Amino acid sequence: TVRIGCGNTISNTIISTTTEPQVRSPYDSFAWFYHRYWAAPFQEWQTPALEKLLFPGLPSGGRILDLCCGTGELSKQLSARGYEVIGLDSSEEMLRIAQKNVPECTFLHNDAAGFQIEEPVDAVVCTFDSLNHLTEAGHVALAFRSVYAALKPEGRFVFDVNTGAAYGEHWNQSACEVAADHAFFLRGGFDSQARMGTTKITMFRLLGSWERYDVEVHQRPWEIPEIERLLTSAGFTGVTVNRAFEDLGMKGHYGEGRVYFTACRS
Repeated sequence: TVRIGCGNTISNTIISTTTEPQVRSPYDSFAWFYHRYWAAPFQEWQTPALEKLLFPGLPSGGRILDLCCGTGELSKQLSARGYEVIGLDSSEEMLRIAQKNVPECTFLHNDAAGFQIEEPVDAVVCTFDSLNHLTEAGHVALAFRSVYAALKPEGRFVFDVNTGAAYGEHWNQSACEVAADHAFFLRGGFDSQARMGTTKITMFRLLGSWERYDVEVHQRPWEIPEIERLLTSAGFTGVTVNRAFEDLGMKGHYGEGRVYFTACRS
């Protein structure tokens, strides 16, 4: 486990205590792009869902695990509301940005599919279709079991996934932008037979000299019955399903095919 913290924890330091070889995450080169273009807009868009599904009933000053925290935009909002926040992500570069973004929080470097934390939390939240990046059901099952173990009794798990309806015309598109210090070219595609979405991003950054980065990330849609079955198998009860458009009244392309789940540890 790698812990990044501040204050009374570890300040501006990354310490590895794992005995496994360190493997560079494919999201490391992608972190600056994600933070610049996607993190804040999505967090602003999804706040109404969290107002309905996460915040009610949480104890004042409670502990929350922000699973797949990325560069810390959700962690920042949770911390500003007075919660004690732990962020966890598999990308060390995402966590370096998060630590600068929210220095009052603690961040752990670990994989969502099979993690442990030292002290149980009141809630776990995982958003921005992070669990779709786990493309095998066995890995999602491991993540759910890890979440269950991390929660206090009656603790809540709130997360979103993209269902197959999300991978339509909005996914099969391309985009590009050229700025003074960077440029990117993005291509998306979905293989309906393999049930696999692919995003390819070619990025150029001016860092003294021009540097090129190529990233390819994959997502698999997860349908409601699949997620319900995996949650039940992990021990969760009280599972609720909220579709972004129909049930939560959310607007915009982020919501197409997106479903928010809540579940409780018994």
